[in-house]
Amino acid sequence: KWPVTDNPDTPERALRAFVDRYQLGSLQSRLLLCTAATLAELTAWITLPEQGYVLIPELPELMINADAKRVLWQRLSARL
Repeated sequence: KWPVTDNPDTPERALRAFVDRYQLGSLQSRLLLCTAATLAELTAWITLPEQGYVLIPELPELMINADAKRVLWQRLSARL
């Protein structure tokens, strides 16, 4: 939850710095792996480039669902 520190500013500035630092959405960027809930939290403050993230299932689902793992690996391998 925000703020991470006692800073009263919105997290927009910190999130924008993160996106810029890791060049999310560019050809040479890293991918942000996030759940739908996390994406909703982030996009309340900034717009993420669609090609900069991959939606993943919640971790408990990934731990017990082989099909969810397979789909995740297919999504990731398609991005390489």
